Amino acid sequence: MGDYTPKLSKVAGDHLQPGERLIAGIRAMSKGSTGAIIAGAAGAVAGGAAGMAVASKATEKAVGEGRSQSEGAGVEHAAQVAVGLTDQRVLVFKRSPLSGKAKELLGAVPLSDVANISGADSGSKLKPDTLTVHLNGGSLLEFEAVKADDYNSVVQAYAGL
Repeated sequence: MGDYTPKLSKVAGDHLQPGERLIAGIRAMSKGSTGAIIAGAAGAVAGGAAGMAVASKATEKAVGEGRSQSEGAGVEHAAQVAVGLTDQRVLVFKRSPLSGKAKELLGAVPLSDVANISGADSGSKLKPDTLTVHLNGGSLLEFEAVKADDYNSVVQAYAGL
């Protein structure tokens, strides 16, 4: 698996506070975004009204939950994101849909607001793995990790803080 941290550090550097350092980073999608993209592609193939029916209620619900999670954490919502862990904050950047490069900071969550960071392997090469930032008070910020990146690098880096 690739390490996205060096690439993310080029963009993150402009947003770090004095003494802060990026220790891990991955490419991801906001919760529900992968399913929405797949449903949209299937809809384009099916065409017309049949294509609209492909977008399931579950996908719509997951996208809505992802948007609510982002907003609740004070992070602007975007489908394609990069998640960076520093020694002080969790940073969320918008990624370009064409190049996949991190472009702009959507928001940051201080580690003092984070209870834990965990990950879950989907068990499938076709389904995304999950990276979850557990916030104090029980709220979640869930991301669908890109398979090419190791979501566990963020989990392990957080555990080592």
